[in-house]
Amino acid sequence: MFDQRLPLEKIPFDFRICWRDGDGQEHDSLVLAWEIYQTWRQYRGKYPDPVDTMRQKWMRDILGPAHDVSFFMGNHSRFRENWMICGWFTPPKEVAKNATLFRN
Repeated sequence: MFDQRLPLEKIPFDFRICWRDGDGQEHDSLVLAWEIYQTWRQYRGKYPDPVDTMRQKWMRDILGPAHDVSFFMGNHSRFRENWMICGWFTPPKEVAKNATLFRN
């Protein structure tokens, strides 16, 4: 943190996620979360197609159907109408057994 600043590495991709909100409206959002860019940095030396490997991992394991996905959204002062994904919260889905809203 207190060492000399290194130049930022330009990532050759914009990562985007297409998603649907609770009202069924579709969105195509730019992802600015550090985790996805760091994953690309790690995967580019490990896999012949790092982007496809990331897509599979993200859609299956991180944002997959076993999780309740919530995005942390933000915008930029110059582009206030454009919302971007800054992070996510993906706890496992809880399955209620024999749940009811009312007691007998």
